Amino acid sequence: MVLLLLDNAELEPAFECDVFVSFASGEVESRWIRWFKGWLQRGQETGFLGNYRIRIFDEEFSKKHEGEEKSRVWFAERSVLFVPVISPAYASSQTCQHERDAFLRESGGELRDRIFPIRLDNGDVPKVFADVELSVIRTETDASIVARNLAITFENRLEGIARRVKQWDQVRTVLSPNGRALLQRLSWMAAAPVPFSLITGLEDTVSELVKHSLVVQDTDTPTLSVESVIQQLTRRSIREELRLESLQSALNAAMEALPEEHVRGWPVGNSLLPHLRLLIAHAEAHGITSPTAALMGHVVHILYEKAELEEAEPLLRRMLAINEQSYGAEHPKVVIGLSNLAQLFLDTNRLAEAEPLLRRALVIDERAYGMEHPHVANCLINLAKLLLATNRLAEAEPLLRRALAIDERAYGKEHPHIANCLNNLAQLLLATNRLVEAEPLLRRALAIDEQAYGMEHPHVANCLNNLARLLTTAGRTADALPLAERALSIQERTWLGPHPQLADVLVTLAEVRQELGELDEAERHVRRALEIDEASFSSPHPKLSRDLNRLAEVLFEQNDLSGAEAEARRAAEISEQPPGPDHPDHARDLCMLAKIHQANGRLSEAELLFMRALEIYRSSFDSDHPRILEAETRLAEIRGVPKPNLASPVDLEVPDLVTLAYRLVAARRSEWTLLSSLRGDGKSAAYTEMRHAAEEIRRAAAELCPDSDQPLRDANELLGERLQGLEPPPLWDTWIRTVYERRLIRVADEVRK
Repeated sequence: MVLLLLDNAELEPAFECDVFVSFASGEVESRWIRWFKGWLQRGQETGFLGNYRIRIFDEEFSKKHEGEEKSRVWFAERSVLFVPVISPAYASSQTCQHERDAFLRESGGELRDRIFPIRLDNGDVPKVFADVELSVIRTETDASIVARNLAITFENRLEGIARRVKQWDQVRTVLSPNGRALLQRLSWMAAAPVPFSLITGLEDTVSELVKHSLVVQDTDTPTLSVESVIQQLTRRSIREELRLESLQSALNAAMEALPEEHVRGWPVGNSLLPHLRLLIAHAEAHGITSPTAALMGHVVHILYEKAELEEAEPLLRRMLAINEQSYGAEHPKVVIGLSNLAQLFLDTNRLAEAEPLLRRALVIDERAYGMEHPHVANCLINLAKLLLATNRLAEAEPLLRRALAIDERAYGKEHPHIANCLNNLAQLLLATNRLVEAEPLLRRALAIDEQAYGMEHPHVANCLNNLARLLTTAGRTADALPLAERALSIQERTWLGPHPQLADVLVTLAEVRQELGELDEAERHVRRALEIDEASFSSPHPKLSRDLNRLAEVLFEQNDLSGAEAEARRAAEISEQPPGPDHPDHARDLCMLAKIHQANGRLSEAELLFMRALEIYRSSFDSDHPRILEAETRLAEIRGVPKPNLASPVDLEVPDLVTLAYRLVAARRSEWTLLSSLRGDGKSAAYTEMRHAAEEIRRAAAELCPDSDQPLRDANELLGERLQGLEPPPLWDTWIRTVYERRLIRVADEVRK
């Protein structure tokens, strides 16, 4: 028995068991499981597996060991051979996917050379264990072949371990002190390639371990490889009084190896990830809290860059618990854990769970630092982002303006923190259709980030994308296109794979292409964005409804009404989830579905949807918001409300601002007719004409009221850049009643007085 080689007072057995067999459970698979168990038992009785210790994990095992059941990973890591038995139903289940992640990702690849998977089926099923060749049993002949292969594989594993144990036992006594120190540090790492950055200070000793065949050095990349059995033997050979010191040294080396900036250094962080995971597990087992909590935070950053948010949550919760235990529940260091966990909840659309954490963080920082500290500004921004996501815009705006004022006093006006504040404030202004105010903020943020990070940083791409969205909303698609394309180029070079930030840019670019009439390109971009977001978010998420709504818009313009309806229904179902059915995004999806019903002649259904959308919009926005005006117009068209005759020109010399309002309406009506038939350069020319009309009204307002600049300010605010938006023609009498009678007529009355 090979494990007898480890019979030493200082050593515990290298493996908990020799063979670990993991069965799927469930009624549909009971026949396969009964058959394979019987075959395994016969193999033992006939000496096929000898007297080796075998652990079987299935539903029956779990019931017998209820209350003391250990994870499958724990057993598998301590076995010489791991045999997962996979049936068709189980292979496509979430449980099987979880096992794959647990065995191959969380163990850092340590099990990869000890897996002997067996698939029991008579058809094709997904291959869930990466880089592992499946043995497939379809007939009794297949079973006998697999049995022989399993026996051979098991014996080879045992023989290989025996050789390595004997070699390690002979060599370890002749290693230099530095050689032993390096081998001990490597023993705490995963069985994945170890970057040289993790062995800082011991690089000169690598050749000694290579000479004794304890490690393999990669000649192409600065990495080392060490077998799992060598790591386990070395780790168990460390004397108890030196064990914590050795592990602490490995933890400190990991902290030093981390890249200074996660966003640009994420490929480096990704190579460290399996080692960081295992080091954290070792540290937790030995009760080491520093720098374990900090390492957890860095792992979370790396997981965010890989868009693997599910794994981040337990780390964030544990990090928060460690800091609360170490510093107390009201210490400022706890705020980091609160904010990071709340950000995860924000990103996974668990808004109700995020809010109490953010408010608690703000209270702690205000008490610790005072009301004017940059840490407080960070808390204000995070809370404002939550309020923005839950459509509490009036509450969010003062928080963002306060945060901007704090950071400007603390850092000056050109610091990257200022760009972050400006971006968030601009998003709120964009949501409330205050484009004139938002644009200079975004341009200023872009200039700051380009100066701070260079021209190719993802923060710069985020600014470019936000500015492109604003310009598209304002109808300036010719200006938006190069910005969106540049943002996409940066994000693709940054992430080197699917990522939600890449999807954000793709959706913006799809909208731009759609406005330019390039519908095939628009569809391609939005479908790619949808694929990324579906892979990134396991539960209904607002970004999915956003993607589906944009896809429905594109299909609608392509006259694919059935396809558009299917996507619009999916979007509406998702947006009905939190933040909930009263959010403007849900109204947006209802309007899209109503437009499709209207086009299909299902007017009663369309009317109900438009009415519900209007109810949501009116509770969220001012009455002159474009979304309200579009919904009112569509609803009026369905109900057949006549439009006033505005064919005759209006004399601008009449000193009445209401007449100016009619002139504006006429201009918008004629320009909309023109815009609806134009694409590309022709549309840009039409926008120029609309800007000229706006200038006429501004000049008339100034001439009519030469002693007061209030009418001019009102005209600028109301008419300015909003004329550049491409919105459907409003119902003229509704437009005047809801906008001009409250604002322009009020100005006229003040002038008359």
